[in-house]
Amino acid sequence: MTQLPISSSSTTDARTADVATLSAPRNLPRWAAHAAALLNAFHRHRRPLAFELGGRTLELSIAPATNTPALPLTYDLRLAGGIARLSMEGAALVALSAHLPDATSLLDADRSLQALWLEFALIERIEALENHLGGPIRLHALRGVFAGNIDLRLSLQLHDAERLHHLHLELDHEAATRLLALIAHGWPSSPRSAHRLAMALSLSAGHQRLSIEELASLRPGDVVMLERDNDEETLELAGRPIAQVGGTPPRLLTPRHRWTHGETPMTDHRTAPAAPDELDDLDQLPLRLVAELGHFELTLGELRELGEGSVLPVERPLDDSVLLRINGKRVGSGRLVQLGEKLGVQITRMPGDE
Repeated sequence: MTQLPISSSSTTDARTADVATLSAPRNLPRWAAHAAALLNAFHRHRRPLAFELGGRTLELSIAPATNTPALPLTYDLRLAGGIARLSMEGAALVALSAHLPDATSLLDADRSLQALWLEFALIERIEALENHLGGPIRLHALRGVFAGNIDLRLSLQLHDAERLHHLHLELDHEAATRLLALIAHGWPSSPRSAHRLAMALSLSAGHQRLSIEELASLRPGDVVMLERDNDEETLELAGRPIAQVGGTPPRLLTPRHRWTHGETPMTDHRTAPAAPDELDDLDQLPLRLVAELGHFELTLGELRELGEGSVLPVERPLDDSVLLRINGKRVGSGRLVQLGEKLGVQITRMPGDE
C-alpha cells in the first residue's frame, strides 16, 4: 500500500490513507463470453453426489473457483468426441481404485498403465455414463499439449471416509456440453433457500413522476397530486407494486397469487387463496446484485470537496475479490473475471457453503 497525503486545502485536513489503486490494469482470469452460461450451469448449487464404488460410498462435488496449485497426475479424457483433461493427486487415484488389489502400487506405474487401471476400476460407472452419453468414455496418458480449445475449467472434490481429494477438469466446448447433459440427467441442482434474505417492503400512499426541474422547484407549502389505484395504499417490494392494502390497521386486499404481476387496479378481493406453488412467481422478482470492491465513509462536507483527481481512501483487499450485496446486505463473495471484452464476477461463496 502507498501512503498518500490528502491535500491540506481540503476540509478533510491533512491525513494519510491506505489507497488501493483502482485504475491499475488488472490481470483478471479470462473467459470467452459464450462460456459464462456453461460455467453458471455447472456451478448451480448441488448437494454432493454420492455413489458406491467397491462397497464404499464416495461423494463428488463441484468446488468453488479457487487458485489451487497444479496436480501431479494428468490424463487425456475423451467424452464421445469431446476432449478433456483430468488431473488429480496420487491419493485420489488410490481412493478411486482402492477396491482393486495393490492400488497403491499404481503410483509408481507409468501414466498409460495408470489410465488403463483407473478406467478398469471405474468400468461400471463408465458404462452407465456411456449409455446416457451416446458415445465412449476413454482415459489415456497425456500426449503433449491439450488438443482442444479449453472452454471451461472445473475444480472437483472427492470425499471418502478418510480425507478430501482435489481434482481438476479442463474441457473443450463439446466435452463441456456433453458432460453438462449427463449432470442434468443424474445430478439435479437444488436451489438455495433465500428465506433469510431480508427484503424492504414499503407502504405507498401514491406516486407521481416529476422532472428534475419540477423537483428542484418544490418549496414548503407546495402540493403534489398523487396517483393511486382504487383509493387504496400499495405494498411495494423492490420498487414494484405487489399488493393493495386498506383499512386500519392496514390489511392485505390483493390475493397473493397476483402479487408479482403488478396488476393494478385489482377490484376482485374475493379470489380464493393461491396454491403454494403459485407463490414461486416471486422467484422471478428482479433484484439488484452489487459487486462491492470496497467501502469508505465521508462526511457530507468532505464529499462536496471531492473533484477530478481526488484520491479515495477505499478499504479494499489487494486482490480482485468482491463482496456481493443485495439491499445493502452481504449475500456472498466473488472474484472479478473478464468475459470477452466485459467485466464479470465469479461466485466464490454463497450462504450455506462450508
